[in-house]
Amino acid sequence: PDGSAQRFTGLETNHRYRIVQGNGSLEEMPLRPGSMSLQAFSGPVPPRPSLRRQLLSTPVLFPQLDYLDFEGGSARREPEDGLLLINLWASWCGPCRTELGEWVAREKALRKVGLEILPLSVDGLAMSRQSAPADAKRFLESISFPFESGVATVELLDKIEVLQRFLFDLHIPFAVPTSFLLDADGNLVAIYRGPVDVETLSRDGASFAGVREEHFQRSVPFPGRWAAMTTFQWRSLAEPFRKQFPDEELRYLRFAIEKQASELNLKRSRGVNTRRDTSELVGTYGRLAELLLRSGNLKEASALYADAHTLRPNDPRLPVLALDLSIARTRKRLDANVDLVNNHMKLADLYFRKKDHPNSIRHYEQVLELDSGIVRARANLAQLLRISGNPGDAIKHYQKVLESEPDQVRCLDGLAILLASDPDAAVRNGEEAVKIALRACGLTGHADPARLDTLAAAYAEAGKFDKAVETVELAISLASDPQKIMDMKSRLSLYRSERPFRSHSDSPH
Repeated sequence: PDGSAQRFTGLETNHRYRIVQGNGSLEEMPLRPGSMSLQAFSGPVPPRPSLRRQLLSTPVLFPQLDYLDFEGGSARREPEDGLLLINLWASWCGPCRTELGEWVAREKALRKVGLEILPLSVDGLAMSRQSAPADAKRFLESISFPFESGVATVELLDKIEVLQRFLFDLHIPFAVPTSFLLDADGNLVAIYRGPVDVETLSRDGASFAGVREEHFQRSVPFPGRWAAMTTFQWRSLAEPFRKQFPDEELRYLRFAIEKQASELNLKRSRGVNTRRDTSELVGTYGRLAELLLRSGNLKEASALYADAHTLRPNDPRLPVLALDLSIARTRKRLDANVDLVNNHMKLADLYFRKKDHPNSIRHYEQVLELDSGIVRARANLAQLLRISGNPGDAIKHYQKVLESEPDQVRCLDGLAILLASDPDAAVRNGEEAVKIALRACGLTGHADPARLDTLAAAYAEAGKFDKAVETVELAISLASDPQKIMDMKSRLSLYRSERPFRSHSDSPH
């Protein structure tokens, strides 16, 4: 720690030593249980790895290659047969100009190995440099550059930066020249920070035609043994693009599905347990389907759901996706003005199942505007208004239902609990609540624990706590749901201490 140096000699491989500063002797220690036996390395010490050339252990999709031509028009490069080197450069960069000149001189060698060069100028993007794309164009014309070329956009550079930050823990500031080698599928296989020669490009491009294990081996700049080759988190690759580049998130999710499905099939063929891989793939299907539904692509989202259901039919995430698909299909029929009443009703029911109460209320109201005589819509609307904290309108709809169907038990119970336990004293009416709750209990033979629980609340509001205790005890004796029994016991404690029950929007009633 103080900067002084000591030298210890005579150490042997597969031994463990304790050394103390200021003491020149070695104290041999016993090996830890389970220690790995290491082989002695007799070759030369490998040179320190360079950060200038990085081969990826796993080819990864490169962002959509959109750029500008030198006239300012939009251009896009799609993956083609062969390799593509994207070179970011600037006219004021000496090494960039030298590198481009070398590629002109070696054009035949580059084309022979199937390598195209796409230099994209960053002139005009650096605030510290007074240059423009026109300067880059003049230089390329002066050397008769034989390949396609253009101008990088801020958006493209931002996308590349998002990808690099995901791939590497160590953040290296952007500089020119920087080049990205893409395979025929548009996947990134290597990054070069600084000039790169034709021989290196040819060698690296050919090396990525092998299998995954070979990619891993070439991606590290020193020899060794692999403890494990981890599975790439394909779906996670899409997440960094979510906020700023949603279209890229879609591309990376599709790419993730392709890779996850391929790895899943490979593991199955090798007899490996694929439970976790299957779950991951279903999650990716679901995320992509969710985004497609938001953009109105119902057809592709439905196909993804079908694939996910085939893969893992009992996955607990699938019912949520199925609900969203049903909502999207019903909305599509509504947009086409097909069977408005039934489709508004179906949407209201679906949103209720999704616990989206505002949308459910809106569609039940639409149903009643089209046909005021649909009792189920009005009863459901009354229930939603009550649990959403709108007791006044809820009471009106309950009463309207009971005018036409006086024995509607669900509405009798809902109105009774509202009059018995609403936090607003202006709403509560204990005597009326008892009258309505007694009717609901009579219609159910005084054997329904939920209706008896409501009657107990009504008795408590009317100040009849003995009857409230007696009634809720009967409800507890008839109930079977542990959670409901626990809730009723908490109300029993209130009534025994002569306190009424006050409901909230999340009340079990």
